[in-house]
Amino acid sequence: WAPTPEQQEQGEKAGEASPPPPIQQSNTTNKSPDELAAMFSLLTTSLLRCPVLLVNLSIGDATGQVDISPFARSVQAAAVCTNEKEVDVARSAMMFLKTLVDIKGTFEKGERTDTAYKLAGDVVDSSISRIRPDLVNAILAGACGHYPREVLDPAASLLYVLLRASSPEEAESAATAALEQDVFKLGGDARRALLVVLGKS
Repeated sequence: WAPTPEQQEQGEKAGEASPPPPIQQSNTTNKSPDELAAMFSLLTTSLLRCPVLLVNLSIGDATGQVDISPFARSVQAAAVCTNEKEVDVARSAMMFLKTLVDIKGTFEKGERTDTAYKLAGDVVDSSISRIRPDLVNAILAGACGHYPREVLDPAASLLYVLLRASSPEEAESAATAALEQDVFKLGGDARRALLVVLGKS
């Protein structure tokens, strides 16, 4: 399964992009929520039907060099939109990210042995690792009063699969940091109890 140096270099170029900015904690302003929600729905379908194609898409700049990864930008945009005040946008972004985490498990099973499949799995894994801490922060902050009722169910589902797909150390670190936020007002005893509950997930 180990790719040749040339294949590894090609895969790294396809997945490379400038480091994305941290997830914004404030609401985003979106002038076309219907289109944005539809875009995340389309991305979710693409992940389910042709994940390798979506993950390996790249866009070249004027010189023909790989400039940005549409997949990486989509993941970052979805993470930001978990704080979107438009319910349909937030829900569709969360469902896209949940599907992404589910797809990670499919890649890890190694159902195919070709290099493109393995490299796509590596890109998915690094994308999730990049957004995990800020995304857990955003979900737990939203659950403390920011999210409307309609968003709580997909938010809980996303948090569950995100922690399940993490190592115990990663999950504990992300959850502990998230519960240190000022929005969590229930005190130390409640914080410890919630960490125990999250740890059992």
